[in-house]
Amino acid sequence: MTIELRNISTSTCALRAVPGVRLLGAQGQPVTPPSLAFDPAGGRLRLVTVRPGGAVRFAFGASDVCDATVAGARIRLTVAPGMPSLVVPLGERLETCRAIQVQRLEPLGS
Repeated sequence: MTIELRNISTSTCALRAVPGVRLLGAQGQPVTPPSLAFDPAGGRLRLVTVRPGGAVRFAFGASDVCDATVAGARIRLTVAPGMPSLVVPLGERLETCRAIQVQRLEPLGS
């Protein structure tokens, strides 16, 4: 699944290169542990700056091979140090294994 984030403020913002993602259950409780960062390039994860009007996207997912699954229709997204989390509806119920992998943010341009 891919999520796009757009900076609608008038200031440049700094986001984690790999955001934190947790799947939420029906009452808003986390049903997965914090996501695992997946950086195919390896190396140290840093902050990514996004100018006003700019956008980034990232993909997240999980293996469908496991002993037990969890389900939810929203995710809690943590994108910047010291900032509150965002709750994002997924539009459909997601059933997945308990470990979620998240890829690095990719710029989309302004």
